[in-house]
Amino acid sequence: RDVANRAIQIVPDDHASLEQAVEQAHSEWIEGSSGAARILIRKGRHCVCHDDAEGGELEIGAEGMALEIIGQEGACLRGTIVLGRGGGSIEGVRVESTAGPAMWLAAGKWSVNRCVLLAQRSYSTALLCAGAGVIELAACRIGGGGPTEATTWGSGVARHAVGAQGRCKATLRQCQLQHCGTSAVALQHHAALALHTCTLSQATAAMQYRVNGKEDRATLTLHDSNIDCTRVWDGDDRPFAVEDRRNTIVFFTSSAQGALVDDFSLCTYT
Repeated sequence: RDVANRAIQIVPDDHASLEQAVEQAHSEWIEGSSGAARILIRKGRHCVCHDDAEGGELEIGAEGMALEIIGQEGACLRGTIVLGRGGGSIEGVRVESTAGPAMWLAAGKWSVNRCVLLAQRSYSTALLCAGAGVIELAACRIGGGGPTEATTWGSGVARHAVGAQGRCKATLRQCQLQHCGTSAVALQHHAALALHTCTLSQATAAMQYRVNGKEDRATLTLHDSNIDCTRVWDGDDRPFAVEDRRNTIVFFTSSAQGALVDDFSLCTYT
């Protein structure tokens, strides 16, 4: 049986939450099926988990199964989506979390397009990439919601927009990383993070790297991107390898520029 013979699960028409829609999609999945199991999120605010007013945390994905989640304009999920085994795609959905990450890559291979990922607590990371998962994001807004949304729920500021750790591989294209209290990007372990044509702004620092052991080999690629933060690095640690091309960095102080030219020698400083 192929995807044409499977019903599209719709939230909230068929299911009150994403959790219930995913459970139904899993129950209808047959090993070896072609195509992806599909879920449509309609306009409005809906919970990730059906029994949690704050949205809860839900792991999606299964070995050998492709999952496709598409949001109508104005579709919003509240809670944390954990991307697990298997893989798939998420497009056009706003995900809000008041407790932890809006999205957490744990395993599998995923693509996320035209989404808004918001963590509204100063201790939370909007997109946490960990384990050995692989993720590609395009045209997404990631971080805190900013002052206009701070009075609605949470502080409006995330700790980090993107956190990459373990052996994950994350590639972001044409994304906005913003409203972060510590840094827009945080790297650890052996993670590989690539930013292409992205904007990092309204954050205390653009990037942070934390050494956990002498064998760490985290890498950062930064191409054709704009950095408009109070400073470029949070702390003195640097990744194992940094590749930069055609970036623009805006500094608030000339002293900050002089101290960081060696880190980003191919950037344009304004």
